[in-house]
Amino acid sequence: MRSRTLPPFTESPPKQQHGLTTSSSNSKLHSVKGHSVLNLNWKSWRLRHHPLTPCQHNAAACHHQQQSCRQQLLLQMQRHRRLVQASILTLIFLLFTTCYNGTSKLARCSIRTTSQSRLILTASHLRIGPDGELRLRIIEHNLRLLLEDRYSDAATSKEADATTTTLRTAATPIAKPIKSIIIFSHDGSESSIQQMLQQWQQGPASGLVDEIKLVPNDAVNVDVSKWISALKSNLHSIRKDNSRVMLLNDSFLLVRNTPELWNDACGGVCGLVWTASRKDTTRHIQSYIRTLSSCEVDNYIEFYERNQHSQNVQELIQKFEVNLDWVHGNVGALFHYAGGHPDADTAQKVLLTHGYPAIKLKKFFETNDPWSHEEEGVRERISPAFEAEVYRRVNHDLNHLSDEKLEEHFEVLGYKEGRIYSRLPLKIKDWMREELVSMDATSTSDGSVGERTLALLEDYLEALNAANEKAVTSSKIT
Repeated sequence: MRSRTLPPFTESPPKQQHGLTTSSSNSKLHSVKGHSVLNLNWKSWRLRHHPLTPCQHNAAACHHQQQSCRQQLLLQMQRHRRLVQASILTLIFLLFTTCYNGTSKLARCSIRTTSQSRLILTASHLRIGPDGELRLRIIEHNLRLLLEDRYSDAATSKEADATTTTLRTAATPIAKPIKSIIIFSHDGSESSIQQMLQQWQQGPASGLVDEIKLVPNDAVNVDVSKWISALKSNLHSIRKDNSRVMLLNDSFLLVRNTPELWNDACGGVCGLVWTASRKDTTRHIQSYIRTLSSCEVDNYIEFYERNQHSQNVQELIQKFEVNLDWVHGNVGALFHYAGGHPDADTAQKVLLTHGYPAIKLKKFFETNDPWSHEEEGVRERISPAFEAEVYRRVNHDLNHLSDEKLEEHFEVLGYKEGRIYSRLPLKIKDWMREELVSMDATSTSDGSVGERTLALLEDYLEALNAANEKAVTSSKIT
């Protein structure tokens, strides 16, 4: 009898496959094409439970599959390598952009360093006509005072050199050059504005302005958006030169230069006067003129990027003037708290007699209203001359309030703050006029600073009275 060997399976084959048994009575199975029926049954079972791979069917297909796997793996490795390289390049770029001439912001701001240059950024909104011309006169007046020491740190005092015993004179160039940039938004055609500015820059403002930028008007972010625009475009040079930057607008007149604001020892942010006592949570320095170190410029821009969406001007003032959380260093002021808000009459009188350098253009006048001279307990709650539309139009930070809210504001705060509320004529406060006339300022060809300031205030007041009368007349017609 021919011997039959089992296939080399590690598993035990089933005892029964499709009715076929391995009993001794069926042990002599006939061969079919050289294979036993038993072997065929086992192969059928193996194919069902262990199907052949493509490689077992076709060696060429197996080779092709292996090549395809290798190519896919190679592509994945290349993609991964490119991602790693891109990440490294991004990291290098970020490190590079945060380093200024090899010195990172952390190192630059953690070590107290002296600023090497000064930059003045003036924000203004310009209109064609008398209002725009007056606005340019105000800017020229302030810049002429701020830039009077452009070629000397102390033009009026000679400073001895400890090593050579020579004297520094007014002709000696200063170590901290000043650059002046004005950022205008405007009403009217841009070509008319450019022509107006060109004549002004070549005439009265000659030598006072290095650059003029025209930007869109932002009715909510107003001056802040203008300052940010100029800070961003000059950020590289501010960091490179470690510049101290002065931010100011056209809402005030200077009566003297303010070199103290450029002193790095004043603080990372330096202003004119504190508005309240140390215990008051609203204590701050007003933003119409203040200086920032180069490090605080970075912080100011970063804070703006996160908080630029204000609903109204009042919210903007709270974020960018009253709030000082964005300042990482010290905040300083040239004058201590004067017992009241610096816009109040009592504080103004104290400050101006002690060398305070600025007069706010909305605080030097009063309404010539008989109601204001009556006793508070006797007179009416609100002046009969009060007009909500005038109050809203003149006081831009209140333009979001209803007529009823405007009346409430005037009764509680507005009158005490000296705000314009009617078309009655305005006049310079008597004590303010006396203070300006008596100022002992350096004489010029046009007279003293006090006299020139007073003349400009009178022109401003005349224009303001004319504008109020025109606005009231036009509103009545409509």
